[in-house]
Amino acid sequence: MLAIARSSADIVLVKPTTLEPIAELRSPEPVFLSWLAFSRDGSQLAAATLNGKIQLWDLGLIRHRLAEMGLDWQSPPGK
Repeated sequence: MLAIARSSADIVLVKPTTLEPIAELRSPEPVFLSWLAFSRDGSQLAAATLNGKIQLWDLGLIRHRLAEMGLDWQSPPGK
């Protein structure tokens, strides 16, 4: 999985081979991002902002909640 900052408020998770969108994440505080990084196991995504804050998404929890609604993406987090 690859994370791309589409704007200061939107991050898109895509399949790296096809760039097919998997999911969209909306920033809780839209500010310019300086970098994105996945945790080693791919279960979390961190976004550093230019104002010195770190935004963190628990992708496992997001997938769990999406699965409850029948909206989970197909591949495991980080794959």
